[in-house]
Amino acid sequence: MTLEDVIGEWELEIGGVVGGRAEFAWDLGGAYVLQRQEPFEEGPPKGLMIIEPAGDGYRQHYFDSRGVTRVYEMSFDGDTWILLRTKPDFTELSFRQRFVGEYRGDVIEGRWETGDDDGGWKLDFELVYRRV
Repeated sequence: MTLEDVIGEWELEIGGVVGGRAEFAWDLGGAYVLQRQEPFEEGPPKGLMIIEPAGDGYRQHYFDSRGVTRVYEMSFDGDTWILLRTKPDFTELSFRQRFVGEYRGDVIEGRWETGDDDGGWKLDFELVYRRV
């Protein structure tokens, strides 16, 4: 999996319910990827993300309709897409977060997790991307 593999339009599914859309597109001459996510009736907020190269991986700048701003370290490890937030950025770090998505061609089966006090992770919610 590479950044190029996510370019395009995706349908979103949470808990077996389809109801959101995501689009990944190159912007500013291919320097960045712009990701837009349209909300479900209930669930994650509307989001705008900007993905940039950073060292051996990427960095995702996250903004949403609640006014939340975060920065995630982002990587692709074979067929796995990982977003990770373990330190404060524009907002206080009240909990650690990560997204782990398994790439299967036209489907990315993912899950958002929150970090617990003993260093482990627990499921927050599952998020599936299906290419449109």
